Amino acid sequence: MYFETRYKSHHNSSGLIGKYYPQKRVTEEEFLNRLKEEPKDVPRAIYVHTPYCDKICSFCNLNREQLSGSLDSYADYIVSEFDKYGDYRYFKEKSVDVIYFGGGTPTVYKNNQLEKILQSVNRNIKFSAEYEFTLETTLHNLNDEKIELMNKYGVNRLSVGIQSFSDEGRKFYNRTYSKNETIERLIQLKEKFNGEVCIDIIYNYPTQKIEDAIEDAKIIKKLDLGSSSFYSLMVHEGSTLSHDIKDEKVKVQEDLKRERELHDAFIKELTKDSDYYVLELTKIAKKEEININI
Repeated sequence: MYFETRYKSHHNSSGLIGKYYPQKRVTEEEFLNRLKEEPKDVPRAIYVHTPYCDKICSFCNLNREQLSGSLDSYADYIVSEFDKYGDYRYFKEKSVDVIYFGGGTPTVYKNNQLEKILQSVNRNIKFSAEYEFTLETTLHNLNDEKIELMNKYGVNRLSVGIQSFSDEGRKFYNRTYSKNETIERLIQLKEKFNGEVCIDIIYNYPTQKIEDAIEDAKIIKKLDLGSSSFYSLMVHEGSTLSHDIKDEKVKVQEDLKRERELHDAFIKELTKDSDYYVLELTKIAKKEEININI
């Protein structure tokens, strides 16, 4: 069977899925009325977006912008939203299974800003017995006080944007720290953070070798990380990478055979000892990790 388009993740296949499962939009009035009703006994999740980063990855065109100035007003806005919706029956009578702070970089806030936000979550939300409270982060945005704040207020999972351990790959993706520094910081993070540490890996950058993909998998196992998302490089219109390709500074070729070899090498190495398994299309998890997905 021949497919005209290679869908690399749920991000770029959502348009196709939407044809069969269209989104239903509600008015603000309908939304608020729903919050006043007796909540149904179903899994519940909250997503909070932080559209700011202090450093932009080369491949990224998500809803984010380079940080300039203070985030006091945005932090206060998030606090006010939790306080506003926390008064509704929907949150008062039922617990929440998943809270996910994405971005952007949710740990870009200053320590006092982050604490105000986490306090507002705890003030207004009841956690279920086996809840997941995740913040996306980079390594350079963390400090000891932020880690302690997350421990204190119930954050139990961090999703760290690593993308590649290779020095060459990290340079391509515009990541902070060398391979060795990255590994050392992940070791320190696991020692200080009480919850699961998970990472993102993006494979198929132009000069990547099979050995690089295998090395990434070996490091994940050695560090005993909770899970790894695993995406093939996607060139998004509007990203720095897309502009570099147009300006012929970077050459990226679609080669499905090479892409499959990189994918299979990573999966084979990470799962061969039976400690990790393929949880979904683009995620490999440790067997003892309890996963709740939005």
